[in-house]
Amino acid sequence: MFTLQRMFCIGLLPLSISNILHAETNQTTSNTNANNANAQDSATHTSNTPVTTDPVTNDQVLATIKVTANRSGEDPTAISAIRKTIITQAEMINYGDISVTDALRRASGIQMGRGGPGRSSFRGLSTPPVIQINGEAIQGGKREGTSMVDTISVDMIDRIEITKQASVTQASGATGGVINIILKDGQASAKPFSGVIKAGYGTFGDDTVGNEKRQLNLQVDGKLDKLSYSTSAAYNRNSGDSQTILTNATPSGLSQTEQNSSTVNSFSMIGSRLTYPLNDITKIFSDLMYSQQDNTSSTNTDRSQVNGNNTRLALRLERTPGVNKQTFRIAGQWQDETETDYRQNNVRQVNDARQNYSAGFDGVIKDFTDQEIKYGFQNSWATITSNQNADLQENRYAIYGEENWKISEHQTITAGLRQEWLERSGLVDYDNATLNPAVSYRYQFDQAWSLQGGYTQSSLNPQPQQLSPVVNLADGADAGSLNNPDSRGNPSLKSQQVHSFESTLTYNSPDGGFNLTGFYRDINDYIINAINLENGRYVQLPENAGNAVATGIELDGRWNIPVGKDHKLLINGQLSTIRAILHNDNQPDEHAGGVAPYTTSVGLSYQYKPWRWLTNINLGYTPAYSSPVQGQPFTSRLNARTSVDISTTKKFDQGLSVTLAARNILGTDQYSQLDDAAGQFYQSRKAETVPSILLTVEKRF
Repeated sequence: MFTLQRMFCIGLLPLSISNILHAETNQTTSNTNANNANAQDSATHTSNTPVTTDPVTNDQVLATIKVTANRSGEDPTAISAIRKTIITQAEMINYGDISVTDALRRASGIQMGRGGPGRSSFRGLSTPPVIQINGEAIQGGKREGTSMVDTISVDMIDRIEITKQASVTQASGATGGVINIILKDGQASAKPFSGVIKAGYGTFGDDTVGNEKRQLNLQVDGKLDKLSYSTSAAYNRNSGDSQTILTNATPSGLSQTEQNSSTVNSFSMIGSRLTYPLNDITKIFSDLMYSQQDNTSSTNTDRSQVNGNNTRLALRLERTPGVNKQTFRIAGQWQDETETDYRQNNVRQVNDARQNYSAGFDGVIKDFTDQEIKYGFQNSWATITSNQNADLQENRYAIYGEENWKISEHQTITAGLRQEWLERSGLVDYDNATLNPAVSYRYQFDQAWSLQGGYTQSSLNPQPQQLSPVVNLADGADAGSLNNPDSRGNPSLKSQQVHSFESTLTYNSPDGGFNLTGFYRDINDYIINAINLENGRYVQLPENAGNAVATGIELDGRWNIPVGKDHKLLINGQLSTIRAILHNDNQPDEHAGGVAPYTTSVGLSYQYKPWRWLTNINLGYTPAYSSPVQGQPFTSRLNARTSVDISTTKKFDQGLSVTLAARNILGTDQYSQLDDAAGQFYQSRKAETVPSILLTVEKRF
């Protein structure tokens, strides 16, 4: 059966080639003019268009919100009812963002974890959003996560696109949200040669509680005849010392232990993007990125060291015959990761490696008035090896079709189907085939107001790291306890079936706007993080726990406040609520664990043009909440947490600027407490939050 299905996938290829040859035969000179009017449609992974002016000679301009069907940086002729949130490079600069994680903290619906985007959750799902670079999903290891993402500097990025409603043009995992990082194209530079170099350093505290940060970034963009390039290099080293207070209930009273921890994290990355036009309608793109990470963490009782490297190569051939578009893609990613754990009388080393290859085709047909058809196929093959368990072979195949129809001046419909096949063998053996429909509708009342709604059905398959039974040892004096369990995957984990409904009311104006979204998700075989007692230690692992319903409301907006021609003042904010309820057979309903009932943030950005001075302040808040410990008769309670981030930038002549950024100032210490079934205190951890400061000097050329 799977052989026939794969033949069906491959059968699309000659059809696509036939379409290309037919279009090229009828190519005329007028097609070239049409090409110049078309920018990138990120859903088909085409080239970028600049969204900012040269920052050397122009003041930074505060961005207003722009969330509509036709988005900045994309084809203005595109027809779609699917909503995306766009974070441009200009906005990231204006807010003093240092990394992708900084920008995502302002996005509604995403609850960021301590490990960045790869450890975040989206609308009640334990699975993090899909992370993409130029439309290609990147793979993260069990420990390294998505560290490649945080080595990407703001200067490398054209924009970040956040899709909360899955599209059939994306993998089914898109139900967990998609974060697509679009890198700059060398052609976006107004000069034949330009670039920026940054050096940063910051220190706070002392040898007991404090940290030190070092940062060096280089970005060079330019053209050599027809060849355009964008090359980047980055190095970051973050070290810190902190204290954690551990409290346990004993027969004689409360027992406290003070634990000192030290971490040293080093990241380095080099990458290059090349673009070469073969003729008026054909371009070839190549992306090469290599990153390396070395992490060391130690406490009073143990030490762990993680070393990893990640290489990614992607090639893309893009053709725009007339108004239509075809894109062929191939990519490879190679990752190695080694963890060495030093415990009392024991040393353990875990070696993991992953090889991932993918190929695909995306087509867009615009020959019809007020209609646009997207179609394509996507295949990937992966091998995950480990010295601790059996290898895992994974093959994925998918075909999709989507129609976008502007049925009237005010109404747009997007509807599509995606068929996916997944084969896994080795560590686990199973096949899975799913047909996933999606439909969206948008009504544009006028230029400012619009209403959008949609339904999607998809299957969220477990990630390979969720299947590995290898135990990752926790650090510290309380390692292996309920409050600090070890962790591992679960080879018996099944996929989640998700039915999603959402609707968004949007208001846009030249001065700003807002989005108000309501969503409902019915999730079968919902994955929880349960805790089991294994060999005398508590271990956290993913398990399927029946059905769940997640509902919530998200509100985000920005507004430019008029304060005179020499001043610019922008206020922004977001509020995201979530309520996830588990429905287990023959058991009372209960709240899903580890999900805050809401998160909120508010920010203020001020610019004084005569001084070329820009400053930002952002306040984040997560309320106190409690949730059951899945698999154990305990309740977990987390305290309310606040964070304040401030940055200020002064620009000088000759492309020089200085930025001072402070993160987590006035931040709340994180306190977690476990109570037993009788409501009595059992165990707690209080981890001190340490602010960080970074002074950066930048030179543009």
